[in-house]
Amino acid sequence: MSGRLTGFAVICRTMGAVLQCFLNTQHLSPPPIVAKISAMTAIEVFQNWFAHERIGNQKMMEMLDSVSEEKRDLPDYKKASNLAAHLIACRVNWLNRIQANEEGIGDWWPKVESHTELEGSLSQMELAWSAFLSDLTDEEFNRDFEFVLGDGRRIRWNVRGQLMQMVGHAFYHRGQISLLVDTLGGVTVDTDYLYWVMTTDPNYGVINA
Repeated sequence: MSGRLTGFAVICRTMGAVLQCFLNTQHLSPPPIVAKISAMTAIEVFQNWFAHERIGNQKMMEMLDSVSEEKRDLPDYKKASNLAAHLIACRVNWLNRIQANEEGIGDWWPKVESHTELEGSLSQMELAWSAFLSDLTDEEFNRDFEFVLGDGRRIRWNVRGQLMQMVGHAFYHRGQISLLVDTLGGVTVDTDYLYWVMTTDPNYGVINA
């Protein structure tokens, strides 16, 4: 059996060599492997991340809303709401920094007065970021920008780096909010990227029930 396999392997190598010689004489190359979909550009990756983040934000608000009214004056609920407000404020402030609008920089840790106010701020932020990402060019994506800290120090950073920072920042604080909601007896919701894709892309998910 091993002799037959060895002989077969030799035949395959020989045929492969002959085929390659033919292709070389015809100035041809072997056909490329065709992927199921084209690879995303870097900008499209961040557009996709933000689409997922918007769903995560929606679920974050649902988690906060699931906490009973009698527990909304407790410190943990206020902490969870303020973390959500911080997430929104950071998106707003960093977009203003990227666009050199220093006057638009507000409080990084605003206090939440009401759930309705939080929803309004979230909606405005998402519209602004969606427009920015939709119009983002390669030049803008790779651009450096500068901003001034409260103590007067001037900082240089880049757009692509800040886009990546915002993704991780959102994951981090949504996890904290979920934990606080759980301790308050509210309903927590999974915001993992994997499960979002499996509910939006028919190519993935359960294949045999």
